[in-house]
Amino acid sequence: MSGNGTLHTDEGVYSGEFDEDGPCGKGKMKYADGITLNGTFANDKRSATDTVQAGEVPFNPYQRGAPNGHVQLRYPNGVRYEGTMQHGRITGNGVYRDENGT
Repeated sequence: MSGNGTLHTDEGVYSGEFDEDGPCGKGKMKYADGITLNGTFANDKRSATDTVQAGEVPFNPYQRGAPNGHVQLRYPNGVRYEGTMQHGRITGNGVYRDENGT
């Protein structure tokens, strides 16, 4: 699948851009636990058998299409993060706000 579309899985629903059958580009992920993530996703072509490098997240169902770049992350309790992620991990370059907006 390439272009725009929607992907439904047990983990949640992704809507946005695709490339080579994976989330790639701008999109929104609504996870089953209520977390939403708007931002940029990268089509990471690693597989479950590839070696994980230092600082990378281990393989998971969203390794292909992991958030990578500028994101807005919102938790069900109102906590928010806006900033950068690499390979699905918050890099620390961003703004974290608690449920009161501080």
